[in-house]
Amino acid sequence: MNLNIQQRLLLGFGLVLAALLGVGLFSYYQVNQLEQTIALTQGKEAYVGRAQSALWELRYGFPQFLVLTGAEDRKKIVEAEPGLYKTLEDNLRAYSETSGLTSAETEAYKAANDAWNAYKVRRAQWFTYIAEGKTEDATAWRAQYTTPLGSTTVKSFTSLIDVTAKNDAIRRAEQIKSSEQAKLLLVVFSLLALAIGVGIVFVVARSMTKPITRLQGALDKLRNGDYSARAKMSSQDEIGQLGNALDKLLDERLENLSSQAAENEQINNSVVQIIQAVAQVATNKDLSIKIPMTEDVTGAIGDAMNMLTSETGKVMNNVSGLSRMVSGA
Repeated sequence: MNLNIQQRLLLGFGLVLAALLGVGLFSYYQVNQLEQTIALTQGKEAYVGRAQSALWELRYGFPQFLVLTGAEDRKKIVEAEPGLYKTLEDNLRAYSETSGLTSAETEAYKAANDAWNAYKVRRAQWFTYIAEGKTEDATAWRAQYTTPLGSTTVKSFTSLIDVTAKNDAIRRAEQIKSSEQAKLLLVVFSLLALAIGVGIVFVVARSMTKPITRLQGALDKLRNGDYSARAKMSSQDEIGQLGNALDKLLDERLENLSSQAAENEQINNSVVQIIQAVAQVATNKDLSIKIPMTEDVTGAIGDAMNMLTSETGKVMNNVSGLSRMVSGA
């Protein structure tokens, strides 16, 4: 996969961030599950506890109403009851609306709610008898209805608390077990993410350092005089492009050096031929010797030397002719 350095770095960091994101999401899920379990268990028990507390205050209203005979005191007791009713019923309703209720909790809630409704209906009559001064009827009514129904309601609330506490304990135990497993998985995922991150860093670093080392080796050989050294990079990233550019530059440079060496060799040969021809002229006094003509810069020198020997030969011939004429005269 031919990627440039920027793409490799982005890919590496992207994979590391993806691994960390996975660990973070898993942790968030487990924490959210734990929070839901805590809210579910603590909330339900609180609802039933507040409802039961209101129920006991209501039941305590009977003896207070009998003991406190003052009109103002009895009025406070009666006026306090609607608020207690509301507190009890609101908490029961909040309990029933809690998500995740088991069938046992639903049945226990229904029994508690039914018992409360039956007790609430009968309870009002007792206060009516007392207000009308019908003490005997109030006593009989309490013995027949309110006391048994009140006891049934208390027992149903206690049963609801027991069922809720038992189921919540099971939920908490399951959540603790899940949390232990989640911690183990979190450690595994964290180590896996760390391993992935280290592996990615190693791969990215190696993909960058290996070509740099190869390029450095080629430069060291060139510095030591080995002009055949080449980087020969296979990657197409920035370092690979740099190595290929260096190889191309060296190829062109060597080609120019080879061409210059051949040209210099040819000039040297031409100079040697000129020197040899001049030496023959000087030794043999033979002005008819011709210097070979070449197409390099020595060609002009050879042509000038040939012209010089030719003209010198002509002058010598004229001198020889004049010498013979003088001798003849």
